[in-house]
Amino acid sequence: MIKFNSSDDSTFTGTSSLTEEFARRMRDSIIRGERPPGSRLYIVKLEEEFGMSLSPIREGLSRLAADGLISVRGQRGYYVSGVDPEEMRQVLELRLMLEPLALRQAIQNGGREWEAGVVVAAHRDEKIRRAGFNPDLVDEWERNNREFHEALIGGCGNPLLISFCGTLHDRSHRHRSLFMVRKTPQKERGGDHHDIVQAVLARNADRACELLYQHISRATEGILHHLSSDSTVTESQNTGMESDSSSPSAPSSPSSAPKRSLPM
Repeated sequence: MIKFNSSDDSTFTGTSSLTEEFARRMRDSIIRGERPPGSRLYIVKLEEEFGMSLSPIREGLSRLAADGLISVRGQRGYYVSGVDPEEMRQVLELRLMLEPLALRQAIQNGGREWEAGVVVAAHRDEKIRRAGFNPDLVDEWERNNREFHEALIGGCGNPLLISFCGTLHDRSHRHRSLFMVRKTPQKERGGDHHDIVQAVLARNADRACELLYQHISRATEGILHHLSSDSTVTESQNTGMESDSSSPSAPSSPSSAPKRSLPM
């Protein structure tokens, strides 16, 4: 095993591990909105930023391209993919079909252990919302939100349905994160989640599913409105030219991301 100093990723465990680390860090950076949609990614600058060689960076970029986070444009190089509001509308349509269905089945099939899981997840979610939204805690905010939605449908007894719902949740993750890092810090009550939990504990499937449907629809439409009106997010989807440059001096680091806020 070849070892490097701490500035060179500590321990070399092979190209595969470096590729995974690069892909993970780049994915987090893109999802958090630190790299603007449409911005060009210069490999030379990425080598300097991550302290890695060409091979793991190219492999990592290829993985992210397969996930749709990065686009490859012929000889022009790599770019952060734009956000497509139409894709999010399609995701919304499917979530509105599948998550209430999964919740209804969970209310029918779930036992006390499932109920306890819902209560615990709701408590964690409510706690961070009461503390007030902080853009630096987007990852924790998103994790709690995801765990709450997973807990709701966890008792449905249909692993395939749960998997489909999880995939849709992941597809909308970046859209939510791009909105949240631009959001004005404010205190959140999380009333939707509280009302859903009360209906779940009362085993009122009709009301719980109706509330979940309204919650997903309202939250997603709000994000769509702001993403559609934010040219830094959507213009690059259409043109791909917003941050192009023939020089590697063009910005590609998280520090160059715009610092803007949008109301909830």
